[in-house]
Amino acid sequence: MCPIGALCPAGPRTQQQQKDKKLIDAGKIDELLEERTKSMREKHNQELDKIQGLNGTLNKQLETLVIDNAVRDSASKSGVVDTGIDDVLLRSQSVFSLKDGKAVPHDPNGNVIYGEGTSEPMSVQEWVKGQMEVAPHLFKSSNGGGSEHGKNYVGPKSLATISCRRTTNPY
Repeated sequence: MCPIGALCPAGPRTQQQQKDKKLIDAGKIDELLEERTKSMREKHNQELDKIQGLNGTLNKQLETLVIDNAVRDSASKSGVVDTGIDDVLLRSQSVFSLKDGKAVPHDPNGNVIYGEGTSEPMSVQEWVKGQMEVAPHLFKSSNGGGSEHGKNYVGPKSLATISCRRTTNPY
């Protein structure tokens, strides 16, 4: 038995082999090669299209993961409240794209947004901090200057002690 697609010395067995034998017998080797090449090219292009589609899908997933991780990390470091992280992620989806493995911000016209005082694209951290002006409700509020009212107070603890000191204080 001959391998599939090969010409058998015992005679052609498949329809394709019979067609190939007729072309060889007629001396039309170039036509035979053209048909075979065309068939191989069609199969190759179908496989290539399938692989390119899969590659595009995987690249988009990778882009989303890289950008989301960078934004999530910067948001937690910048003081975004836990319930606001998803909102910051949603806002970042229309701003960032992946270029050379880095998250790069773009304005609505597609122009790169540059960082403050630099010719480099704005960092994710800088963008997240900029959201403080646009959406301050997404950030943790300040606890003030650090005063912890009454803690470590050394003076009198009750009003009776204070009034007693006033009456006995000679100054």
